[in-house]
This record gives sequence, C-alpha cells and structure tokens, in this order.
Amino acid sequence: SSLGVKVLNPEQMSEVRGGYRFYRYSNFDFRGGIPSYAYIITDDSGSLSNISKIFNLPMREIIVVQERYLNGKMETFLQSFDIFTKQKVRDVLLNFTGQEILDTFRRARGY
Repeated sequence: SSLGVKVLNPEQMSEVRGGYRFYRYSNFDFRGGIPSYAYIITDDSGSLSNISKIFNLPMREIIVVQERYLNGKMETFLQSFDIFTKQKVRDVLLNFTGQEILDTFRRARGY
C-alpha cells in the first residue's frame, strides 16, 4: 500500500456486495507522473467475459478499475485493456453499469 491505497485481503473481498469482484493486478498499473493502481473486475462467478459483454467489448478486452490519489482525494475510473498484449485500449465512458461498478468498488474500499 502506498499513498493511502489499501489492498483488500480475502476476508474483505468476501464482504464485497453488488455482483462484482475486484482483483489487484499490477501489470495494468500506470507508473507515470500520477500513478494509478489497477483492479481487474469479474462477476461473482469469476468471469471476465461477462463484464466485457456488459460493455459490448471484444472478448480480448477486459475492464479494469484504476485508482489514484490526486489533489488529496482518491479518484477511480474505468479503462479497458487487451488481455493478450496488456495494453490500454480505451477509457470507458460511464453508463449505469459502469457507475454501479465504481460505487461498489468505492464502498469496498471504504470511501
């Protein structure tokens, strides 16, 4: 953990409600001027593809929550990554489901 970023332990993950699970995945972190920390999103059954379908993405793209500390405040946003190349494909615009995912993630993280 750094800059106030808290990694959820398995017990905390089991308390997450809302049909989504979040798994820390440092390969998708941004290590530039304002670092961000990546969490892969799955549904409760552990499926990546079901989340991709919700956003009408190709099966090779997965949705990731990025978390960063900026101007004294924690920010979260969604991005998609190519599962094979590990490259960012796009920022994901929020729809109802995207907002629900971010709200669930923020509740799980305690902010």
